Amino acid sequence: MRKRVNEAFAVCAADGEHVLDMEVLAVDSFGIVAAGVHLITYVMTSDGRKYWIQRSSKNKATFPGELGSTASSSLISSELPLDGVAREADEEAEIPETYTRANVKACGTVSYYMWEYNDGRPGSWPHVQYNYET
Repeated sequence: MRKRVNEAFAVCAADGEHVLDMEVLAVDSFGIVAAGVHLITYVMTSDGRKYWIQRSSKNKATFPGELGSTASSSLISSELPLDGVAREADEEAEIPETYTRANVKACGTVSYYMWEYNDGRPGSWPHVQYNYET
């Protein structure tokens, strides 16, 4: 397992029943579907739409030093997507949770399957990402 981030991920049965919590970076080792959120924030200017993006820390456990959305995260145990995006907007972009909750728009979900990790190792990692914009 890679470096721990000490975030509990809820593992649920097919019927939605909560079975256990697991370190979020360990779920890929078991082929468990990982759920997360992404927030894209933009403003309209006279030059057109301007996006707010970030570069992750070079010592981050996943995707270090890469460009990404305004805020993103795995959902922690029993967290709803709206709660997760509001939490991450506050933590990563200093956008107050109250602002995010009042202004965010759900844009849909993206489901995908990673056969290889960002470090090149083979793997089995299904994902569902809940996408939002402000």
